[in-house]
Amino acid sequence: MDWITENIAIGNFVDAKEIKKGETDAILCLIDDCCSEDNDEFHIVVIPLVDAAGNDKRNFKDATDYIDDVVSHGEKILVHCHAGRSRSVCIVARYFMIKDGLTRHQALAKIRERRDIYLSPGIDEILKL
Repeated sequence: MDWITENIAIGNFVDAKEIKKGETDAILCLIDDCCSEDNDEFHIVVIPLVDAAGNDKRNFKDATDYIDDVVSHGEKILVHCHAGRSRSVCIVARYFMIKDGLTRHQALAKIRERRDIYLSPGIDEILKL
């Protein structure tokens, strides 16, 4: 798990399972095989995306809106997918593009400063605003 900003971390499914109370306030899970219910420690939202083209574009908005809601309340969020290198990276980059007005290149560079990334073929549809 790597903190991209003070409030936004990107990680993988292991990070999500091993995260401790106090490390984050919310978890955005972008795979369908993860803990899917809130618990006493975290608010968890599941918005499954496939690591390829063909995702429901409404899910992109739902994911970035959720990140914005958490961050705007001064809380911390872990955004994760399976490996934490593609889907989660694209959703956080999309958030930066919308919220901060960054270009695709700038948003990915901001993430790359803190985390290795690997965008799967076709997944870049998330970055088309």
